[in-house]
Amino acid sequence: MSTKGCDSLRNINSSRADWKVKARVIRQWRGSTNTGIVFKSYNILLLDAKNCRMHVFIPAAIADKMSSIIEEGKIYLIKNFTVKDFTEKDNYRVVHMDKQISFTTETRVKELDDSEIFIPTNNFDLFQFSDLKSQATQDVYLTDVIGIIKSKEEISRIPNKQVKVKFVITDGSKNVNVTFWRSFAEEFEQAMSKELQQPVIIIIASARVTQYKVKEKKLGPNNNLNQTRLEDPNFSNSNLGRIKKEVTTFNIDQILNLSKDYNQEEVICKGTIKTVEEKTDWKRYICTACYRQTHTKDGLQYCSARLTTLHLRFHITTVVADNTGELKVVLKDREIRNLIHKYVEEVDSEDDSFPEAVRSIQGMQCSFQLFVTANNVEEKSSKFMATKIIKGFNTEEDVAEQEQTLETMENLGSQEWTCG
Repeated sequence: MSTKGCDSLRNINSSRADWKVKARVIRQWRGSTNTGIVFKSYNILLLDAKNCRMHVFIPAAIADKMSSIIEEGKIYLIKNFTVKDFTEKDNYRVVHMDKQISFTTETRVKELDDSEIFIPTNNFDLFQFSDLKSQATQDVYLTDVIGIIKSKEEISRIPNKQVKVKFVITDGSKNVNVTFWRSFAEEFEQAMSKELQQPVIIIIASARVTQYKVKEKKLGPNNNLNQTRLEDPNFSNSNLGRIKKEVTTFNIDQILNLSKDYNQEEVICKGTIKTVEEKTDWKRYICTACYRQTHTKDGLQYCSARLTTLHLRFHITTVVADNTGELKVVLKDREIRNLIHKYVEEVDSEDDSFPEAVRSIQGMQCSFQLFVTANNVEEKSSKFMATKIIKGFNTEEDVAEQEQTLETMENLGSQEWTCG
């Protein structure tokens, strides 16, 4: 079935209520009060064919009707609903959007067959562990992370107190503590009691990051968390014990002349984005399971390892300069979004022209964290990959001195409109 006549989730707004979208329900959940009383109203998360996600609030008056129709994982044609613009007071949003959908008594839902339209089965906006410190300073958006379960404590079931389970996840170089609460802790404990192939990899979706003044990082989930155990043959057990050098700041001339001791390490430099190379491949399809670049076959995009969800991501080459020289820096999706605060889909045009929003980063003074490869230290390649970028020259070393904790939405209060 064609999407002609239907609206994109990204384009809907609060101006009318006769919208029509085709989308997959990738998550559904109910919020609760601080005392554990579950709301009758509930929430779903939609994903459309353009990889746009949107949170939907279903009020109590129609919750029973909709819950009998809507099933997680299926695709629906949804008509006649309102759109609410978020305000500055609307925090803990599940996705990076400035609006959400609200169903009404006029809303109509019809199930579609998967063969009628291609919509991925899931979608995440994964943050690196090194980004969690900045996430802990804001309460507007919730956070998605992925990591290997390194260790787990026994579940705590103390009478008259909240049930919880604590465990540690790692990305191969950093450890993060995680806490699951109440029913979610029970579900997690049950899942972990099964015989699972090791290592166990978990995706934690829509979690809140908080921090305490200790020397570890800690996470805890939202009750609409979506956990997935994945097998990654590329993750070596040796990565778990890898010790990294302290990240050091160098000027560009020093970076171009690093010794072989810095192979596979990260360094910081401060410079101005002198030029942006306006190439036609400024956006690329990336496999969201293994993050490899994809290839085209018979007009379709495929991952070299598996057939899975594919997303368009930024891939921009820049020339960065300081008073000692210049080098090329590749900025990928998260780094570009940190500078322009937009996704690929928001700047993409029908004529596929180079986006003005990306061009606008020319002249910006930034601090770059660069990953050093063998080509850089052995072949003296002047092209580096940025793993982090911050506007301005006041860069802090990314060494975690505060603990970050992801809390369940069950503990975030009882606002029914919220994303959990």
